[in-house]
Amino acid sequence: MNPYRLYLLHLTQRRVISTSFVRITLAGEDLGRCSDVLLDQRVKLLLGSPASLTDLGASVEEWYPAWQNLPDECRPAMRTYTLVAVRPGPGEAGEVDIDVAVHPVEGLAPGMDFALHAPLGTPAGLVAAEVGRDGYRDVGVAWHPGPATEVLLAGDETALPAIANIAATLDAGIRGRIVLEVPHEDDVRPLVAPEGVAVSWRVRERGERAVGLFGGREETNVSDDGDLLWDEARGGEGWYGWIAGEAGWVRELRAEAKTAGIPRAQISFMGYWKRGAVGG
Repeated sequence: MNPYRLYLLHLTQRRVISTSFVRITLAGEDLGRCSDVLLDQRVKLLLGSPASLTDLGASVEEWYPAWQNLPDECRPAMRTYTLVAVRPGPGEAGEVDIDVAVHPVEGLAPGMDFALHAPLGTPAGLVAAEVGRDGYRDVGVAWHPGPATEVLLAGDETALPAIANIAATLDAGIRGRIVLEVPHEDDVRPLVAPEGVAVSWRVRERGERAVGLFGGREETNVSDDGDLLWDEARGGEGWYGWIAGEAGWVRELRAEAKTAGIPRAQISFMGYWKRGAVGG
């Protein structure tokens, strides 16, 4: 059985965390079984009309074929996020929190529109792993440090929820760095991390960028092939890296790592989004 399934839920709360983040809370009658792995485990938020979501709700296991078979004008938008909290409630009920990165965008942005403007009570669908199903702890997770004793985590605002989740699980004796690039000063927030892991922030409104992470920065000619980069690695003894964010920026850092001689088998690169593409 696929670890993922569809949950039907509704928006119960929103809270503005900073200029670039809105935290939304969603509740559902069977969300108590939703995976609480957190980390960088990917979930899908489905946003559409109540009727289309009800149609999908009749196929919680075969949601994807049902989603594909809906007419284009009725098919709910699908956006990928990371949960930042799972709270089982009484019985099978539960709640989840998602931190949605918001920013000016041209074109459709259903995820941001939902986070910012949807009335409380608005229905949605969540595709997430279910506790107890085979593979539920691993599906959708790209953080694979293995026995590594030193780590690098780097990301932009879209990766901040995942990095915050991961940082809170690091063993006390691990060493390394966390580097985060965010748009605004008030997006900087406290992170729970071991004493041996240094946390630094780059704030774009101050003219700062998270580049040059692998020693001196050299000009690199990084091609953009139009696809999102997704290259997962599994850590071994020693050092392990995890980098996620805007696809062009991730490609730039991959080129830096290659120039610095970092083995590809030791570092994951994930393009979470692409600048200029419709989304959000």
